[in-house]
Amino acid sequence: MSLKQYIKVGLLGATIGFGGMYVISQIKDDVKNKKERLIKIAKQEELKKECFSEIIGPYDKQDLEKIVLKENTPIFAFNRIASDIKFIHHKYNREEEEKLIENYPGKKKKCFRYYSLQETYNLGSGLCIDGAMSFCALLSDNPEYKAKIVILRKDKGEGHAISIFKENEKYGYVSFNDPGQGSNQVFIRAKYDNFEDLIKNNFAHYDKFSKLKVDKEILKFGKGINGHNLEDTSEWTRIKPLLNERTAGFKLEIEK
Repeated sequence: MSLKQYIKVGLLGATIGFGGMYVISQIKDDVKNKKERLIKIAKQEELKKECFSEIIGPYDKQDLEKIVLKENTPIFAFNRIASDIKFIHHKYNREEEEKLIENYPGKKKKCFRYYSLQETYNLGSGLCIDGAMSFCALLSDNPEYKAKIVILRKDKGEGHAISIFKENEKYGYVSFNDPGQGSNQVFIRAKYDNFEDLIKNNFAHYDKFSKLKVDKEILKFGKGINGHNLEDTSEWTRIKPLLNERTAGFKLEIEK
């Protein structure tokens, strides 16, 4: 074998050797990545199981139906929830509040779980959305008040949930765990001519809102409610254009 041929064979062998090493390295990386993906999926499933598992407590459907039958006006429903349910207050600083939410069943940031009336009562505590769900649940068998859950959001992600209701052709709202009012419970009587006036006068510091459509049976007895499933199917309305589209006779309360 000539020197030239010997060099060619050597280079070919080296190429095959390095190529083989590269293939082996790729196989190892693929195995490692697959293992990491499986571990990640397992953790996600475990988190989902933990956060959306059934909540067992002393209140059954019959107990709750009695409460719904009795507390079926806005003020009665509000007073009942304010009396029976404890809410995590926004008086804490951001870090302390995050710790509270992390330790609150089903409220870890990646879970985004909503509680029905039955679940909230069985826990005995909740956040703003749980108060809104419970209020609407108590009025769900009395359609004259047209109670709705409204989600308020800032573009940076901060948000709040309230319940609106209609009484004597006017609009009012209730809010639990309210960061703006600095109170665990807020009841604003029905005094606004329309829903837009209510939003403009009270929630102009938010960027958008959405009315959630939730079946009354889910409001009362739903289990493991995924908030994303409800919010993703909702239509969002920007608030700033409402402020810019004031009618000639309309003034914000602060301007009156």
